[in-house]
Amino acid sequence: MEKYYLANYIHEVMNMVQKNMVTKTELVRVLKQLLPDNCSSVIIHTSLSSIGYIPGGTQSYIDAWIEVMSNEGTIIMPAQNANNSDPSFWKNPPVPKEWWQTIRDEMPAYRKDITPTAYIGKVPETFRQYPGVERSSHPTCSFAALGPLATYFMGTHPLDDCFNLDSPLGRIIEKDTWCALVGVGYDACTAMHLGEALSGKLPLFTQGSAILNEKGKREWVNYLSREERSEDFPLIGNEFEKTYSGDVIKGKIGEANITLIKLKPLVEYTAKWFKEEVK
Repeated sequence: MEKYYLANYIHEVMNMVQKNMVTKTELVRVLKQLLPDNCSSVIIHTSLSSIGYIPGGTQSYIDAWIEVMSNEGTIIMPAQNANNSDPSFWKNPPVPKEWWQTIRDEMPAYRKDITPTAYIGKVPETFRQYPGVERSSHPTCSFAALGPLATYFMGTHPLDDCFNLDSPLGRIIEKDTWCALVGVGYDACTAMHLGEALSGKLPLFTQGSAILNEKGKREWVNYLSREERSEDFPLIGNEFEKTYSGDVIKGKIGEANITLIKLKPLVEYTAKWFKEEVK
């Protein structure tokens, strides 16, 4: 078994050495150069492999952000888990219809301390387990945060319309928050879903998840979720950059492009775009 893990580790390192090596020290230096002085909070989306080989991997990467933001700044990451959703909507892959009710009956309840993230990468999954990180209460659309504003940001997260103004995103955009896209594009920018919600143009539908109710008992509940069009986000982001270039900072970390965007103007622009483009 040890040989198996060692072989996998060596294979991963060999893939990485074909790229640059980027140390935590270098990450800190570059991030300090790029981040604006008024950045009191940042929501981060990352493709770690696009950066290059980082000694310590996800831990070093997260530690670098913590050092840069120090004790005065707040770090936010997505912590979503699409597994805890109604199986009738699953597409990649779909599951047989005769399984649906069993999945609803057997899916474990969301618990923000132990429920893993799903399909969003190693960095958010590692971050949510860091000491002091707080996580919001939504069973599929949660966020995680570390820093002085973490409790405020994560405080409430209503089930219905999970990316609306009453969600953590509504509080996040009011606090001079920036978004960091590291090796990823605008299609990874979760906060733009708030723009979708604000536009009122995309319909709501009934979703379901397993939660712990007020009595601490597992329960399958239905709630309203909004259709999403993240495939439009790259176009919206590119148009935003042309109009609001002063709210965008671009640079490189290792081999990865990094784009820093002031979040509130981006969300407002997204809402405006959907109002105008969706009939």
